[in-house]
Amino acid sequence: MNLLYNKKNLIFSLIAFSLSALFIVILLLPNNLWYKIFIFLNIPAGGLDLADAKSLVNYSQIYAEKGLVKIDSVDFWNRKFTGISIIWKEIAIFFEFYKPINFYIFIFVSFFIYIFFFLKIAFINNKKLDFVVIIFFFFTTSSFYLIERGNFDLILFGLVTLLCFLKKTKYQLPFILLLSFLKVNLIYLFFILVRNIKTFVYYFLLATIILFINYKYIIAGYVEIGNSASITHYGIFTIIKSALHFFYKINAIEINKYTNIVGFSLLIFIFLIVSYFIVKEFKKIKIKKINLEFTLTERLFLTGSFFYIFSFISFSAPDYKLVFLVLAIPYLLKKKYFFKIFLIFLIMNSCIFETYPLFQNIFDGESRIYADKYDTKYLISGLIVHSLKILIFILISKETINFYKEKIIKV
Repeated sequence: MNLLYNKKNLIFSLIAFSLSALFIVILLLPNNLWYKIFIFLNIPAGGLDLADAKSLVNYSQIYAEKGLVKIDSVDFWNRKFTGISIIWKEIAIFFEFYKPINFYIFIFVSFFIYIFFFLKIAFINNKKLDFVVIIFFFFTTSSFYLIERGNFDLILFGLVTLLCFLKKTKYQLPFILLLSFLKVNLIYLFFILVRNIKTFVYYFLLATIILFINYKYIIAGYVEIGNSASITHYGIFTIIKSALHFFYKINAIEINKYTNIVGFSLLIFIFLIVSYFIVKEFKKIKIKKINLEFTLTERLFLTGSFFYIFSFISFSAPDYKLVFLVLAIPYLLKKKYFFKIFLIFLIMNSCIFETYPLFQNIFDGESRIYADKYDTKYLISGLIVHSLKILIFILISKETINFYKEKIIKV
């Protein structure tokens, strides 16, 4: 209840309500002002406001008209609905998102939750400097990209943050189960419940069962892996496809045949390397005696870092998902790791590198895309951005391993 009714949270609620209302007003104004603003801000807007959320509008409309949605049905961007979790689709049907008033209430709530919990994170350390630093992350291009797309991660960001505020496992466990079915890659959240080897085995088996239940959804997602070979995506498969595009320019290699083969090979290689280093680091420690406890900032750090690590390895993730790294910032500020914070801030503004080479004139709202997306300027930008994301992956992975080492040694 304290999360809702203390004085500070009431102020957060007022700010979140006001900003959410402002976003909705801009969204509903004529002359496509929403799209023009995001183009001006260097955000790679898709040309349709709230493009991700409006997939649910398509889904609910088809269901309302036909009473069912065929498995091969697609949205306005020709994306199959199989890439959306069944729970989100049922929510869209139940609340009849094809009705504009219902849909925009959902969007308002999404904005409110996202802004409210961003403010909660900014005040965790109760230091003015920390607050200012984290607020800067709200104004990054990744954050605005997420808002522009109206993606479900607006709500998930808030729910994941709320999970970290819960202290007892009996509340955390059902919450994680819900989040895992809302978005299957959130099964990594079981890590914050791991206290010892016994709980690790238990939650690993539980995560495996959830993956098995969602196997059709996962396979549908992997069929599309690497399709967005873009600077504004991170992850093994995206980086591989970007590299293959580069080789295609030189040798005319057919890229689509090799993306998944190379991607899965590299995925296995990284898994083996990471496993080797984990075993090497922990083999001298008596792990059977471990019983770990985490503070709020530590839970947030693990949540944010694991989200980046797992999505980097397993998925082709758009840059708006980088907002989950904000969860790690309070811990990094406490440790005074300012270089890592600066690097995270850089990659959360990497959309600028995407928009700069693609658009002839971004500042007057024009969006004429170059005929050859993979020109030299674009490839150089991609090299810079992907290198930064790989560096962050290495640093975050190393910091997470060191975190567990320090915790285990203290036990």
